[in-house]
Amino acid sequence: MKLKLKIALLLFTLCVYSCSSNDNTTTTTQNESAKKDSALGTIEFYDASASSIIDSNATIEEIGKGYNWSEGPLWIADKKMLLFSDVPENKIFQWKDGDTARLYLTPSGYTDTAARKGEIGSNGLTLDRNGKLLICQHGQRRIARLNTSLDSPKADFTVLSATYNGKRFNSPNDVITDTKNNIYFTDPIYGLPERENDPTKELNFEGVYKITTDGKTTLLIDSIPRPNGIALSLDEKILYVASSDDKKPRWYAYHLDEKGNINEDFPRSKWLIGFTGVEEGTKVTINIHYHSQEVMRKILEMGFEEGFKMGLTQLEELIGS
Repeated sequence: MKLKLKIALLLFTLCVYSCSSNDNTTTTTQNESAKKDSALGTIEFYDASASSIIDSNATIEEIGKGYNWSEGPLWIADKKMLLFSDVPENKIFQWKDGDTARLYLTPSGYTDTAARKGEIGSNGLTLDRNGKLLICQHGQRRIARLNTSLDSPKADFTVLSATYNGKRFNSPNDVITDTKNNIYFTDPIYGLPERENDPTKELNFEGVYKITTDGKTTLLIDSIPRPNGIALSLDEKILYVASSDDKKPRWYAYHLDEKGNINEDFPRSKWLIGFTGVEEGTKVTINIHYHSQEVMRKILEMGFEEGFKMGLTQLEELIGS
């Protein structure tokens, strides 16, 4: 049984960002990025607590351009260094304050010599708890660890996971680790040359996985189309997954148990959010679906109604700030 709760809100929207170029030439335009960084747009605070991690006077700056397709940014605080992937170019770049972005590692995601179409390079990047670089390798369809130090990178990798039940992954996309050194990653079809119709595709779903500290790969979720970005809450009790499916873009939240697995006992709901332009601004329609009255009752007993109403009372303040 599904119950549906509809709530209509009127919001005014404000756009903040601008776009960077999508030039297909990388090597010939890297010198252009040595020009003075340019400021772009502004940063808006919708919650005052954000000021504890972001300087209210911070500005958005363009620190590099001319990349084919940049992805997977990773800030390494102790080295004051930003790493990011240029996926089609099979490269990782690095940037440090006061310097221009420069090549850090190639090949980054496809190490074979045979020509291959598609998005072959690295995508998501993160560090494990030992400070080693973990890489989502689209071309090789695996999660790998860089064997060399961060200061002297070379294309020398250890494969952490490349298959599930004997079948190759589609193309691991984004990756994170928890404080126990478990690894979580998404596996959409974006890196396959022909995507869902690719003849080398071996899995009939796009998954979200966990690699435990003993090297075992476990499937956590197989129901999300185009699972892409992935993150953990600060207390590591909630796993967030973004779906970049153009027909059903969604954010999903999954409660984890103490072992870092999906907590099947936690009551769930499905949110469908629609945006419609109206004369006053934008009409936001939220449909919340529950599997049963019991599930809805549990969520209400946990304080959902009060929390939602509190959020509504703050809308005017948030929009006006």
